[in-house]
This record gives sequence, C-alpha cells and structure tokens, in this order.
Amino acid sequence: MIMKFNSLFTIAVLASLCLATQVKAANPNHYRKLIDTRECPGCDLRGISLTGIDLSRANLIGADLRGANLRRTYLENANLLGADLRGASLEGANLFKADLSATNLEQASFYGANLQNARLAYAAPGRLETHNFNRRRSNQTNLRNADLRYANLNGADLRGANLSQTNLTTTNLSSANLLYANLKQADLRGTNLQGAYLVRSHLQQANLSGADLSGADIGGADLSSADLTGANLNGARLNLIDLDEPNCTGLNCQVYPTRLDGAILYQASLVGADLTGANLQGADLRGADLRSAILDGAILTNADLSFAALGGVNFNRTELRGAILPNGMRQFQ
Repeated sequence: MIMKFNSLFTIAVLASLCLATQVKAANPNHYRKLIDTRECPGCDLRGISLTGIDLSRANLIGADLRGANLRRTYLENANLLGADLRGASLEGANLFKADLSATNLEQASFYGANLQNARLAYAAPGRLETHNFNRRRSNQTNLRNADLRYANLNGADLRGANLSQTNLTTTNLSSANLLYANLKQADLRGTNLQGAYLVRSHLQQANLSGADLSGADIGGADLSSADLTGANLNGARLNLIDLDEPNCTGLNCQVYPTRLDGAILYQASLVGADLTGANLQGADLRGADLRSAILDGAILTNADLSFAALGGVNFNRTELRGAILPNGMRQFQ
C-alpha cells in the first residue's frame, strides 16, 4: 500500500512539474493577446495548444511557436514570417495562402495540412529589417526532417526552402515553385509534382520513385543518384537555357543541363521529355519509355538502356560510349 502511495505521489509530482513547465514555456499574456486581437508578433507561445482555433489573418511574425499544438488550427492568410515552429504539430491545419517565409519548421509535422498557395520562400530583407526580429536566423524556410505527408502544397512558393530529408510522400506539390530548393535525400515517393518549377533545385539521392513530374521544369537541377523508378516525366523539361545572356541568339544560348548521373530511372516514363545536354552518365534506364524524347547532346556514357523504348528519339550529338543499348549490346564508340 505504501509503495502504491509512493508511486502515485511520484506520478503526481512529475505531472505537476510537467504542467508547470508547460505554463512557464508560453507567456499567458501573449496567449490572451493573440486570442483577443490576432496581433502577436514576436510572442512567446512555446508549447501552447491552439487546436482548432480560428487564427485566420493572424499576425505571428517572428513568434516562438516551438513545440506548439496547432492541429486543425485555421491559419488562412496568417503571417508567420520568420516564426520558429520547430517540433510543432500542424496536422490537418489550414494554412491556405499563409506566409511561412524564413520560418524554421525543422521536425514539424504537417500531416494532412492544407498549404495551398502558401508562401514558404526566402524572406525579403526589407521585411526582416522592418519587423526587427532575430536577424541571425537563416533567410530560408527550414523544413528539414519535417513530416509533410499528404499535405496540399499546390502552387506553394518554396523557393530556396530547405526540404532535405523531408517526408513528402504522396504530397501535392503540383505547380509549386521550388527554385533553388534543397531536396537532398528527401522522400518524394508518389509525390504529385505536375507542372512544378524545380529549376536549379538540389535532389541528390532523393527518392522520387512513382512520382509524377509530368510537365515539370527541372532545368539545371541536380538529380545525381536520385531514385526515379517508375516516375512519370512525360513532357518534362530537363535543361535550362539562360535567355538573359547578351549573346543568347539561336544556338548561341548557354544551356545548363540537368544532372542525372547515377540516377535510377528504371521503367520511368520520359515520353517527349527534353533532356538536351542532360548528364545521364551511369544512369539506370532499364525499361524506361523515352519515346520522342530529346537527347540532343546528352551524356549517356555507361548508362543502362536495356529494354528501353527509344522510338522517335533524337540522338544528335548524344554520347553513348559504354552504354548498354535496348538490344543488350554495349556501345563502344
């Protein structure tokens, strides 16, 4: 009986300590201010629970929301510029057109969240200076290791965002702007990237198996050692032409090819894809559908094209030395 009482006493003490820690973590005055006015820039809201609350159009610029519970919270058009959301739970939250620029979302969970047309890009320096919150933070959105499974990021602005090692399986990123985004080792299995803008993005060792990249612009991206098994790249553009160069006229334009060296494109669909100058050295293209693809100047040295469909392919200036052709023969010239 005494042992049982001691155990219960210990549990009670621990519970009270945990509660005290939670109360101490967030500033109760800041919480009330947010609820009453929806104006809480720079507020201390660590570990707070805002589940299901309507905070649409709230001003949370530079707010500290580490470990906050924002499940099913309404944050449409909310301004979270530069906020710290590390470890926050945003499952099922509505962030339609919310501004999450320059936020830290490391290890945050967005399972099933709506981020359609949300802004998760670089913050404008002027805006950072105006609001004068911790300028030592990175000026890029940090989503490293975040859980974004099933999230709706259709049309989202993710320019330069850090999405390395992030779980984006079956996420909707159609028409999203991922210019210069860091997606190294990201899990993009089955992800919808239709019409996405991935120019100069970093996708080294990313898992894109079964992803839909049809009509996407991947010019100048680095997909070296990425897994694109069964991915759909129909009509995708995989080269970048700098039209702003002074001497860019006709064939004189500088082309920045996409890196796909060592990539796994087993049974991937690349029908009509523009692979001009792309680096596919040592790539696994077994059973890939490359019909009508443009491979002008592409590097396919030591690539495996066994059983690949190559009808109507333009092989002008393509480097095929050491490549295994669809008939199983190796090209020696």
